[in-house]
Amino acid sequence: FTVKSLADGTTQVSVGGTPLADGEGITVVNEKPGLTKQITDTLVSESVVIGQEINYKLTVDLIPDTIQRLNTFEIKDVFPTGLDYDTTSLVLKGIDVNSNETILETSTYTTTFDAATRTLVINAEKAELAKYEQLLVTYKAKVNNDAPANDTGMKNTATLEYSLIVDKNYDDVTNTESAETLTDNVTVFTGGF
Repeated sequence: FTVKSLADGTTQVSVGGTPLADGEGITVVNEKPGLTKQITDTLVSESVVIGQEINYKLTVDLIPDTIQRLNTFEIKDVFPTGLDYDTTSLVLKGIDVNSNETILETSTYTTTFDAATRTLVINAEKAELAKYEQLLVTYKAKVNNDAPANDTGMKNTATLEYSLIVDKNYDDVTNTESAETLTDNVTVFTGGF
C-alpha cells in the first residue's frame, strides 16, 4: 500500500495503485519470525553424563511472503565448553503450509562451525525458505570431560538474526542497525544437579 499527501492537504491511501474509498481501511500485520530451541531426548531433570549424546531441535517460524526481501536471516548456536558439536549430525527440514516435511538439499544452505568460538552458523537460501512455514534444524552434541559438575549447568544458546528492512530495493540497503535478534536456550546439568 502507499500513502500520499495531496495538494489539498488530505492524504490518499492506495492498495495496488487503487485509492481506497471513503471509510475503507487496511489492516497492517507486523509478522515476525520466531525461534524455539528444544532438547528432544527424554532426560531426567535435564541431567547428563560425560559421553552422552544430546539431540537438539531448533524450530524457526518463517514468513514466506517477506523472507526473500530480508538482508539478513542467520541462525547461530554457541556451544558451551562441556559440549562438542557433532558436525555430521545437522539436518534442515522445511515444513510447508500443509505440514509436509521436506529435507533441504545441502546445496540450498551453508554451515560453518568455528571451533575457537564454538559457534555453528547456518545460512539457508531465502528463495528455498520462502517455500515453507517453518524450518526445523536438528543436530547433536556430546557431553565431554570439560562439562562442569555444578548447579549452573551448561547453557546452549541459539539465535536468529534477521533484518527489519523489507524493501523492494533491499539489495542496495546496508543499514545493519535495522536488525533484530531472537534468542532461545536450554541448559543441561552434570553430576545429578
